[in-house]
Amino acid sequence: MSLNGRRLAIIAAAVAVALILGRVVFHYAAEITIKTSFYDALGMGGAYSTRWQMSVILALVGAIGAVILSLPMLYLLRRPADASDSKESSLIPDNPDDINWDAPVPEPEDPNTPGVTPDTLRQGLRIGWLVTLALLIGILAPGLAQLRDELLAAFNSTPFGVDDPIFGRDVSFFVFTEPAISGVVGLITGALALATIASVAAGIALWVTERRVGSWLESRVILERTQTVGFALGGLFLLGLSISLWMSRYQMTIGGDDVIAGAGAAARDIDIPTRAVGAIFLALLSIGIIALAVPRVRRRFEKLPVRQTALAATTAWGVAALAMVIFATPWWLVLFVPIGIAGGVLYRSAAPQLKLLSPAWSLPAFAAATGILISALGPAGAALNDAVVLRGSKLQVEQENIAATLDSTRKATGIDQAEQTDAPYRRNGVTRAAIAETPASVGSLRFLDIGPTQEACSRLQVINLSYTCNDVDVDRYELDGERRTVFVIGREIDYTRAEDFQRRHFTFTHGFGLIAAPVNEIDESGRPRWIARSIPQAGELPIDEPRIYFGAQRDMDWAMVNTTQRVFDGTRESAQVEWTGNTGIRVGSGWKRLAMTEFLGGLPFIGGGRQVWNATSGRPADSDSELLLYRDIGGRINEIAPFLTVDRDPYFVAADGQLWVMANAYTETDRYPYAADFGGINYRRQAAVAVMNAYTGETKLFVLEGDPIIETWRK
Repeated sequence: MSLNGRRLAIIAAAVAVALILGRVVFHYAAEITIKTSFYDALGMGGAYSTRWQMSVILALVGAIGAVILSLPMLYLLRRPADASDSKESSLIPDNPDDINWDAPVPEPEDPNTPGVTPDTLRQGLRIGWLVTLALLIGILAPGLAQLRDELLAAFNSTPFGVDDPIFGRDVSFFVFTEPAISGVVGLITGALALATIASVAAGIALWVTERRVGSWLESRVILERTQTVGFALGGLFLLGLSISLWMSRYQMTIGGDDVIAGAGAAARDIDIPTRAVGAIFLALLSIGIIALAVPRVRRRFEKLPVRQTALAATTAWGVAALAMVIFATPWWLVLFVPIGIAGGVLYRSAAPQLKLLSPAWSLPAFAAATGILISALGPAGAALNDAVVLRGSKLQVEQENIAATLDSTRKATGIDQAEQTDAPYRRNGVTRAAIAETPASVGSLRFLDIGPTQEACSRLQVINLSYTCNDVDVDRYELDGERRTVFVIGREIDYTRAEDFQRRHFTFTHGFGLIAAPVNEIDESGRPRWIARSIPQAGELPIDEPRIYFGAQRDMDWAMVNTTQRVFDGTRESAQVEWTGNTGIRVGSGWKRLAMTEFLGGLPFIGGGRQVWNATSGRPADSDSELLLYRDIGGRINEIAPFLTVDRDPYFVAADGQLWVMANAYTETDRYPYAADFGGINYRRQAAVAVMNAYTGETKLFVLEGDPIIETWRK
């Protein structure tokens, strides 16, 4: 390729990268702009700014980390200086024999010989460096940003006041801290693996090419650099694996079966201590590998005889096996048999191929084999012990762990806080006098069913097929001075009948009113007696503003209000209706409108973005129109408080002349140690009640005190 061709290729690649980055930045800037307006309207701007600022900080940290991890590869691609001026010439021993290089040094080829030269290879590898950098950024930046909630929770964790039965740590460590540590370590370890492979591969390719067509000194400098980089990155990678192995012990307290919701006897006695010893052993090996990145240390290690190296490796494994015998089980004495055989073979062998084995590079190979073996030892030993040693029924051999499961499950479910009350049976206890003493409970016995009531509502109170009686809930209201149980239904829009863009977002913007009937009354026609009914709103429940812009049905789409579009307002005729709430997002102009278009539909003039852009260009919406987002209470709470699980059955409430949507919200986790699992969850508390005004969209969360998870997120 000619020089101009290379320049054009570089410019084209730079433009493509700039366009991709620009598109990503534009998307997130639009999302932050619109969501900031949404949260500010709800009075929760501080919560959202904490979230997005932390995400940006973590993404920047990930990007900086990716650049740092890619620098060793860029260092390898730097051309060595001339031998007489090279500061790196001191890295090369005066005697080549000291570096255990038995192969003869080839004479450089004729530079006019066709083929790959070091300089052309460096140009290609620079593109490889850019690819590696992009991959590292793609791993670390979004990966750390996705760990935002785990990190925030870990930094603000609230103690549960309960310790696990194995490690004696507070439950908060397992719920908040361990997931954050494991996530970060796993992410960095994966990035280190990629950086190590890319750097070592590039260094070896350059070394081979330089030996073939370059100078001996430059090839030696490249090899020294490759070893330094490889040992440093490889040692850090092994250190990450050792930390992951150490943290995996805590994860064994979660899971299990129907009887033991955590580690059984074999896992507690063998697997967990074996992993602990193995993690420490791998950490020590990683420190040794990192030390080999120092040229002087590496040279001394290179001078060791192969037999002495084999003896040192065998001794190290023997010490690790002895530690496993002491801290785990005497069964690990069996490890000394293969260790002794392997050490004896290596020490006594005079095979010529062993003389070519570099002691320095034998340590990473030894560490890799050790890591694989240790990772399998714990589970294998536990399984063997469970099958051979632990004789008897599970009830006999697992009494301690079953007791831990029962205790933790009672605490996780809150059963330990239950009060036991005896209610003895009394013959002939139900009398007319007893009924007269409890008029509220007896008077609330219902003879109407939810299904027929919903059907009657759909036939008699929908008024127009554009509405629906989506859900029937049961509540209690005071009627004529008496508390009565009633069916409550919100009259919401049936969005299955409003599929086109204009009707869905601009015409059918709101439902209308509440429908209610006592559970045990009918009218003269045998139908439910509607105490809240009709359009306009009528009945015994006073409601000053019956319009439902924010409702209970799931996945309500966005709506644009205060536009020039006539909207559906309870009758077959359309009307001009003004919404006077304060939680909308004003369309505005310029960047605000552009950001809104991107957030709702995508780029202007393309697909859904074209529809939004055209709709906000003056007709039907204008700069004074307002956008209503997250209009169902489930979607709204999932957005503003994603750590809560919203009850799937929200309900409408009439109070203070307003319509409200309410839902219970729960905190839950699957990481409570030794607690039994129910549907993937082993801890749940009702932590809050969400209340949303059906007209204005104002939303509040009323927190129930005492739950450590909700207290952590309140911080």
